[in-house]
Amino acid sequence: TEEDLNQIIMYENWLIRKLAQGDSQMVQSILVGFDFQDKVLEYVQKRRLIEEKAVRLLQYRVTIEQDDIRLTEIEF
Repeated sequence: TEEDLNQIIMYENWLIRKLAQGDSQMVQSILVGFDFQDKVLEYVQKRRLIEEKAVRLLQYRVTIEQDDIRLTEIEF
């Protein structure tokens, strides 16, 4: 959801300030979910183009036959 994305971005900003001495290249944000709202997809795509800073989106699927969880990165 947008709330989850906002929380990740706030945490990313905190990490950059407190642990990475302001170097945003040292922090990579990843959001894992079953599905993503269109607003989240739009924001992540715009952020990548404008700020050249990515939030990686990983979509998970549970496969019962293989008793496994599959992660697939959403590409833009």
